[in-house]
Amino acid sequence: MPANETYSPARAAKQVGIPGSTLRHWAKGYAEFLSPESNPEPGSERRFTDADVEVLKAIAQLRANDLQPDEIKARLRDNPATALQTPVEGPASHDRPAPLV
Repeated sequence: MPANETYSPARAAKQVGIPGSTLRHWAKGYAEFLSPESNPEPGSERRFTDADVEVLKAIAQLRANDLQPDEIKARLRDNPATALQTPVEGPASHDRPAPLV
C-alpha cells in the first residue's frame, strides 16, 4: 500500500480482527493516538492510516491481555512505538501448577 493510501473502516476492522462497531468505539475512545482522519468532521469519510491500524492492533492485544482502557492509554502515552511489542506481565510461573509429566 502506498504511504498516502488509507483504509476504509471495514478494511481497517478486518486488518485488526474486530467488528466495525468496536472500531468506531475505539476510534473515539483512543482518538488522541490516531490520525485526525479516524475521527473526521461530520459529513466526512472516516479513514485509517497504516499507523492507525498498528495502534488499533496494539489496543486489541492489550485488551486481550485484560488491560483496562486507562492502562492501555497510559501504555500508549508512555511508549507508543513499543506498546504492541512490550509483553504484558502474566501470573508468575510459581503461581501456575507444575505440568504433569
